[in-house]
Amino acid sequence: MRPATELAGTEISQAPHAWAAYEHLVRTALEAVAPVPTVLLGVATPGQLAGWPSGGWLLLDCSDDERRARLTPRGDAVDIPEALADAAEYRALGLPTIDTTDLSADTVAAQIASWVLDTPRGRS
Repeated sequence: MRPATELAGTEISQAPHAWAAYEHLVRTALEAVAPVPTVLLGVATPGQLAGWPSGGWLLLDCSDDERRARLTPRGDAVDIPEALADAAEYRALGLPTIDTTDLSADTVAAQIASWVLDTPRGRS
């Protein structure tokens, strides 16, 4: 997210005041390349992107224990309960999911690519 941070002039993940403008920038870029099939990676729910071009949704998930292990080194233990609650909300959406708990980044990337190629456009 370094380019977004540079654009905002502050760490984008810690700058809620910049999120709406960043979202608008992403949507503008997405619309600029339409109708070229595009994969958009981010943290959002279908409801948060209502009105955006339609497409499939895929959840990258991991076990709560793994999420704790991944987040703990970042040093902000306060964020962990919120991350676990967010994960539960995402799981409740019933989206197709790749469980990344025990997978390498290369394997996750290959599974995402396979899902993209195998999913009819406009559906999840």
